[in-house]
Order: sequence, then C-alpha cells, then structure tokens
Amino acid sequence: MEINLLPPDVLASVALRSLLLLLLTAGAGFVLRRRSAAMQHGVWAMGLGGCLAMPIVAALSPSWSLPLLPAGLSNPTTRADEAADREPIPGTTALAPTINGDGSLIGFAPPTSPRPIETLQDSPSTERGSMEPTTPIAAATAPIERISLGSVGSAIWACGFFLVLARLVQQVVAVKSKLRPARDLDSAPWRAQRDAAAERLGVRANVALKQHSGALSPLVVGVRKPVVVLPADADAWSDERRMLVLLHELAHVKRRDVLTQTIACLACAVHWFNPICWYGLARMRTLREMACDDLVLMSGQPATDYADVLLDVARTYRHRGFSTAVGMAHTTNVESRILAILDQARTRASLTRRVIRAFLLAATALVLVIGSLRLQSRAAPPAASDESAVDAEAEVEKEAEKADENFRVMEVQISDEAGKPLEGAKLYVGVWYVDGYQGEKVPKQHFADARG
Repeated sequence: MEINLLPPDVLASVALRSLLLLLLTAGAGFVLRRRSAAMQHGVWAMGLGGCLAMPIVAALSPSWSLPLLPAGLSNPTTRADEAADREPIPGTTALAPTINGDGSLIGFAPPTSPRPIETLQDSPSTERGSMEPTTPIAAATAPIERISLGSVGSAIWACGFFLVLARLVQQVVAVKSKLRPARDLDSAPWRAQRDAAAERLGVRANVALKQHSGALSPLVVGVRKPVVVLPADADAWSDERRMLVLLHELAHVKRRDVLTQTIACLACAVHWFNPICWYGLARMRTLREMACDDLVLMSGQPATDYADVLLDVARTYRHRGFSTAVGMAHTTNVESRILAILDQARTRASLTRRVIRAFLLAATALVLVIGSLRLQSRAAPPAASDESAVDAEAEVEKEAEKADENFRVMEVQISDEAGKPLEGAKLYVGVWYVDGYQGEKVPKQHFADARG
C-alpha cells in the first residue's frame, strides 16, 4: 500500500519552478537595491504572488522543453512520463541463468526474490532429451504494505503546510478578537483629520477609525474594508501627531499592504521549506514600512517631526505581528527606518499605476514561462569514429534490454550424451516472482521440448 498525500513528482516540479522564480526575484531585488522601497517591495510582492500561483499554472499551462540538464538527467515530471510509457508487464521479471558445478545449465531464476507466480516441473514420464511441461503451480501470499520515499516527502510537506496555515488562521482570529470590543472614533475632529490625510495621499476609500482598550500600536486591518485601529490614549494626542499617524496608516491603505502581506504569507505556507520565501516575506515587511514613510514625507511633512513621532510610538506601544494587519512601528527596525527618513539623498518615488501594470504583465509572463517549463537532458554528442559508433550502438542495445527486462524468453540448445546438439530441442523457462516476496521459494526447475 502506498501513501500519497500529494504526488511527489508534482511537488518536486512546483518546488523547482518556484525556486527558479524566487532566485530571479532575489536577483532583481539586488539589482534594484538603490531604487525606492516601493519598487523593491513591488518586486518581492510579484515574486511571492507568482510562487502562490505556480501550482495552478504548472497544472493548467501547456509545457515546453529546455535541454539544460546533463545527459541522463531529466525533470521529475519528464521521468514520470517516460516511466508511464514503459510500464512493466504485470507478473513478469528478468531471468538469470543458473550454472551447475560441472558447467552444465540447471535453469534460470529471477535476479530478485519475489513471490513465485508460476513454475514448470519435469514430468516423470518423459524421456531424456524430451520433457514436457506440467500444470503450473501458483503460490499466493498476502500483499506487502510499503511506503515510498516520495510519499514520506509529501506527508512532511502536508504537515508543514497545515501547521503554517493554522498559524495564519490563529492570527486572523486574534485580530478579530481585538476588534470586537473596539469602539468607533466618529467625532468631528477625528473625521476632519482623517479626510485631510486621505486627501493628501489620494485615498478615496472611506476608511473607518476604531479605538481599542489596550496599548497596541496603531495598525490597519481588512482587505476589502480597511479599518485603522488606534490605541486607547489616542484622544490625548496632539493634532500634529494625529495627522502623522493617520498619514502613515492611510499610506498602508493606499498601497494595499494588507492584501500583499496576506498573499506573501500564503505563499510561505505553500513553500514553507524554501528559506528564500521566508526571506522575501521579512524583506517585504521592512520595505512596506519604508515605502509608507516615503509617502508621508512626500505629502509635505517634516522629516525630523515624523522621525520623533515614529520613535515615540515604537517605545510607547506594543507591537504584534499579524498576518492580516500591518502596524506602524516595531523596535527591531525603527532605527533603520529613522536613518532612511533623515537621508536626504534617498529615492522616495512611489509606484504609479502605469508601473504597477507593467509589473503585473512582466510577472504574469514570467510565471507562465517558468510554470510551463520542463527541463530535459541534453542530447549526447555524435560519434567521432567507427569504434565510438559501435559503442553507441551497444549502449542503445543495452538500454533496450534494460527497458525490456521485465519480460524475456531465452532459448538454450540441448546436447545429447555424445555432445551432439539435439536438432530442434529448446529449453523454455517460466519462473518469476513478485517484488518484495520474503516467503518460501520454489526450487528452480526446467523442462525440455525436442522438436524438429
């Protein structure tokens, strides 16, 4: 019995293609390291989003071959297709000759020791040099249960996937529990400052404001209906601080950071075994905050005032990492963000709709190309001499014999007592076993049929 939670060939193929995509994404991020944080974040968002879509693209898109692998190697899916084309004949296997001590032939036996299916016995009434087959003897045993290595790998992947996915679900439930007791901030001063901040950033959505009872750092939740959640003492803030905090949180809404982070987390759940995927998620979290800082500064706010507010928020309030929420400040990266805020030479350009569309088209094309790619072995170089041609022909014959090793009929000439070959006498052997048989084995037997 084989256990396959996910076809191993499909898992290996998707993992290789996603690894190639992530390597290209990391390379693009390195090349663009001097560009704005928004552009670098967009590159990683497209890369992780492509990894999430890779299983679907690999399953539905037509495939094309690229001879990159060394001769003799191929893509897992290619090897699976080739194996299917030469499926062995049930109940058959190769036979090996058995030689007696004096050099005479006893019979043939399989190279492995599986369950005996059929044997042929000598008839007691036959004469020397003329032997006929009797009724085949069948031996049945219980099927042997086994678990393949690919099944173990699929099970390990499934366990990791469900563990990471359960963590994401737990964080969604935690965010909802935080919002349940939160009250609406619907006073006139808060509405006026929210509308002013949204107008500066060009945010058209009517974002709701809520206030929780704890000391959690300001954050944004929700993909379809974003909500800005503020700490309990937000009413005591100055107008300047309210505006800076609202600008940063509405920048997350404008950039749709909750959506891109959720997609990246789901990609890490599918490719949890790939360290580049987790690195990309961590890189996205840092870059998204820097990109929001750039939007705040581009709206006309003084860099020093914003840096002071950011540092104070990081020191005063608790930060919790949620998969479906983005906070304002974290003590682990606030220092690098302040340095970037005060850097006058830093590029702060945001992504325009035209650039976003170009990113989407490029990412879609790249995912389609990689998703439909099937690696195959390079062709062997042509023979340079007759000797190499003979070797190549022998290799072809060897491969043909190997491909047909599951069924073979061997003919052996039989001699009389004087050593003269018996014309038309042939030896037919029909002994084979099923793989994995460990029980009692029937002795090798043979029979001869003199014809001619």
